[in-house]
Amino acid sequence: MSTLGKFVHHELLKDDNFIWLREQNTKVLKQAMIDMLSAYKNFFEHHSGFPKFKSKHDNKQSCRFELKTISKCNVYTDYKISLANIRNVKFKCNKKYAEYLEKYKNCIRQATLKRLPCGEYYLSILVDGDLIHQVKETDATAGIDLGVKDFVVTSEGEVFNNPHFKK
Repeated sequence: MSTLGKFVHHELLKDDNFIWLREQNTKVLKQAMIDMLSAYKNFFEHHSGFPKFKSKHDNKQSCRFELKTISKCNVYTDYKISLANIRNVKFKCNKKYAEYLEKYKNCIRQATLKRLPCGEYYLSILVDGDLIHQVKETDATAGIDLGVKDFVVTSEGEVFNNPHFKK
């Protein structure tokens, strides 16, 4: 990692042909190098598929921000988060997830910002939190019928419609 890091920071960042590398935070570049090294390690040691890397001209653009590049203030109150060079990224989520983010804002591990070909941006936030739900123990039994017309019919008569998704 050190020789690759020296090559990127001392040669590529100073070269005018790679001026687009200067647009990102150095920690984001470091995360990209770690991802690249793990892809090659998986290829050579675990014999997984050949690594596929992104192009700066590709329509599917994404960037992963590690823990040190995320500012966690104002997550719940303003629905904003700051990522490396990008300040006050506004995001939308329902109230339940916003309360969860506020409760575990110190447990945010990473964030991934994606740009879709249509021009929309999506922010995925990885949180290391407690997701255990309390389940009450009971001796009651329930029957579930999976069908074609109706998705699920329970023994209590509750019917769930079959979802029909369109491309």
